[in-house]
Amino acid sequence: MSKRTLAFVGAASVAALATALSTAPAFASGSSDVLSWGGANPDGTNVANSDSLTGSLNSGSGVFTFDSNGTTVTISCTAASIVANTTSNPAAPGTADLDLSTLTFTGCTLTGLSGVTVQSIALKATASVEITDSPDDFVITSLNEAVKLKIPLGTLTCDYGTGTGVSSITGAITNPDSSGADGSIAFDDSPVAYITGGSECGSTANPGSFTATFASVSDSNGTGTNTAVYDN
Repeated sequence: MSKRTLAFVGAASVAALATALSTAPAFASGSSDVLSWGGANPDGTNVANSDSLTGSLNSGSGVFTFDSNGTTVTISCTAASIVANTTSNPAAPGTADLDLSTLTFTGCTLTGLSGVTVQSIALKATASVEITDSPDDFVITSLNEAVKLKIPLGTLTCDYGTGTGVSSITGAITNPDSSGADGSIAFDDSPVAYITGGSECGSTANPGSFTATFASVSDSNGTGTNTAVYDN
């Protein structure tokens, strides 16, 4: 074969390869971080730092119990709201970090103390959350939740969260299905520390407990019909 023929064949091969590459379909890289929205890795979109995540009670009630001078007090709430901002979302496997700015409970009733009702339950300061992917857990590492009670003499504020004997409060994450439905964060009789408030609110020797199931959180910056967040 002559040099001229070889040159022609080589040029033709390069041209064919260039055409094939230009017409080949583009493949999306997909999500690879601990948290994604719209689907699990690699089908979702990575949750970006500063994205706002929101959630609410899934069904039933959130139930908190504590000891008040030897009497078991139970607070049941029919609604709750979570708002958290993502501060770090590394590649999976790993741990994502959130700042929890809102954790409020409403529709609350109290049993165990006569003449005492619930005025409000809300964060006293921003809480810290870690989301791990092995196991899939929602771990509250810093929390001060103020429970304001109406008592015969006025208002009593009891603070609960992380403290003596309770370094974290953990909920188990169940990822949503491919449509974004049926995800949850379940707290099952999780210990909660007494922080301040007086003997009526408990003591450091007697942690309270918390049981509730939240629906999967959603990414407010997501688009489309499925903005549910997945733990990869």
